Amino acid sequence: MTGSLRLGLDTGWPAEPFGESAGPEGWDRGRAADLLQRVAGGTLDAALVDAAAAQRWAPEVELVPGAAVSSFGKAGLAFLVHAVPLERVTAIASGEPESAPALLARLLFRAAGRPIGVVPETPAPAATVALLRAAPGPAPLPPGARALDLGQVWTDLTGLPFVWAVWVCRKGRLDRPLYGAIHGAIRAARSRSRAAWPEGLFFRLGRAELAGLARFGEEAAALGLAPARPPLRPARLAAATACDAKAARRSRPGGRTGGGGS
Repeated sequence: MTGSLRLGLDTGWPAEPFGESAGPEGWDRGRAADLLQRVAGGTLDAALVDAAAAQRWAPEVELVPGAAVSSFGKAGLAFLVHAVPLERVTAIASGEPESAPALLARLLFRAAGRPIGVVPETPAPAATVALLRAAPGPAPLPPGARALDLGQVWTDLTGLPFVWAVWVCRKGRLDRPLYGAIHGAIRAARSRSRAAWPEGLFFRLGRAELAGLARFGEEAAALGLAPARPPLRPARLAAATACDAKAARRSRPGGRTGGGGS
C-alpha cells in the first residue's frame, strides 16, 4: 500500500484474497461499526464494510467509486435455511443481526406481510427458526431443509443487483493515492484464487448497483427496519481513472467478466 494509508477490512470478509495489498502492517480488522467510526473520525483512510452498516453513516462517509462486493441473481453468499415452509417460520437465527444479510432476510419477510425478528444462534434451534448461513458450507443441510439464496430472491423481486459490502472513505477524503490503493487491492483479489469468494459475487459498483443499494435502504427504512438516512453517494475524484472504474464495475473477484447489472 502507498505511504502511510490505513485501510480497514470488516471481519465478516476474508483477508486472504487481498494478500499483502495493505502493506507490511496488514489490514486493520474489526467490526463494521468500529471501522466506520474510525473512517468518519479520520483514523482510517477507508474500509470495506457491510453495506447495511455503512448506510447508517451516510452522509459522513462516501462510497469509493467502482469499489463494492455485489451480486446479480444467485450470490452464493447468504442463505436462509428453513426446515418448515416459509409461512411457518417464526424467527431468524443469526450471529450478526444488523448485517446486510440479516436485514435483507427480515425485509423480505416483512414485505410479504410477516414481520420476523432475529434471535441468537443456538446449537439446537426450534424447527420454526430459520438459520442465516454465510454459505452452504461443508455440513449437509438437516433432513428436509431447504436453502434459499437471498441474493437471488432480491433480484427476482426487484430486478436489481444486491450490494453486500462497500468501500467507504470520509466525506471529502478521496484522492488519487487512496483511490489507487483500493483499486490495487481489488486487482490483487481478482488475480488470486476464487476459493474464498462465492461464484456469484462481483467487484462492481455501477449505476445498477447504486440503484439496488438505494432501493435496499429505502425499503428497509419504509418498513421500520433501519433508520431513514440519505443514500450513500460516490465520492468525487476528478483524477479517478476511467479504466480502473470500468474494470471494478465489470470484473468478478476471480477476474472473469460476468453478466447482470450495468
